[in-house]
Amino acid sequence: MNATKDKLIKIIGVMGLFIGPLFLPILFPHVFAMGDFSLGEILASGSFCFAIIAFSVCVLMGMIKSEKIILFCLSLYILLAAELAGRLIIKSSPKAYEANKAWAKSTFPSGAEFKGHPFLQFTGSDKWYRGFPTRFPKKNKTVTRIITLGGSTTASGYPNKLQELFKESAEVLNFGQAYYTSTHTMINYFLNVIELRPDYLVIHQGWNDNVIRNTDDKTFRSDYAHALKSWELPTIPDLYLIRFSALYRHLKHKLTPFPSWRFIDSNLKIKRQETTENYKDLKELIPFKRNLRAIITSALANKTKVILTTQPFVSSGKNFDASMARHMEQCNQIMRDLVAEYRPHVLFVDLYELMQKKDDSIFTDFAHVTDNGLMTKAQHISQAINSDLEATK
Repeated sequence: MNATKDKLIKIIGVMGLFIGPLFLPILFPHVFAMGDFSLGEILASGSFCFAIIAFSVCVLMGMIKSEKIILFCLSLYILLAAELAGRLIIKSSPKAYEANKAWAKSTFPSGAEFKGHPFLQFTGSDKWYRGFPTRFPKKNKTVTRIITLGGSTTASGYPNKLQELFKESAEVLNFGQAYYTSTHTMINYFLNVIELRPDYLVIHQGWNDNVIRNTDDKTFRSDYAHALKSWELPTIPDLYLIRFSALYRHLKHKLTPFPSWRFIDSNLKIKRQETTENYKDLKELIPFKRNLRAIITSALANKTKVILTTQPFVSSGKNFDASMARHMEQCNQIMRDLVAEYRPHVLFVDLYELMQKKDDSIFTDFAHVTDNGLMTKAQHISQAINSDLEATK
């Protein structure tokens, strides 16, 4: 028994002397680190390296004989060896490597895809958020200024295509943000857009207002506070395991690639019991119409021509959702009602009629579209603007 214990002690000591140097600051950041290595991490790596080596020397010198400590160290060294080997394997695959880094980054507040905002509830990262100007650029009188408002169907790119079509004759500023409801967009307009005095304001809105619906008269609030809470970072149960173990992150990504805390819903939505099914209560869309009317009225007072659009969406197939289609159709009808109310002072591009049922292959999900779909949107909107410019010459 003592001979076995002595061999185990020697094995642990040798393992420690082998594993410890792998955490040296001159080695670990270049071979095993997953992503950037901060000064604090370098110091922690060096301290960990020194601690393992010092402990291993003590073990080999016979200064540590407790069976519990020996077994604990054996388990720890096996886990460390698996972790380091796993990191090398993960780094050999660019796709797995990038996914692993993204998981680690997303657990830090600075790496969150969306960030809190004092008035807009949240803004986003480079994935969706295209950067609201922090300084108001001076307006060029010879160049048409076009600003786009909306949610992810705006943020995801049709304004970029619009800029390509107009080239140097227009300046297109994209103020769309994924997940923005009409309330977010209204605040966005008054905070960030109104002083830019655009010549044309394109509003492509409707889908995201579904998050506040299917409630009852007792809890419904027209400011959407019954469904949306103050911005907060989600609770991550296994936060430190994700941060410190690349192997754990890899296994987690394989088993549950999209945990709830990685969705923005956990940052902004209130958990509630939906009581009305399938978007039947049209009173819930009164704030939607009010928000758009506020933007339109203000824009017209500032001599901005407003372009209202409808939202196209798939008409069949695996991405079709009959309940969501009802909501979208209701929002599209409100757009048409507003066009009739403000005619002839607003332009209308009925993207639903122009794109719906023509070719479902342009959709990547229920209402987001492919690159070709973005260009199709841009072409229809640019035609409306060009026709208006010709008519006003």
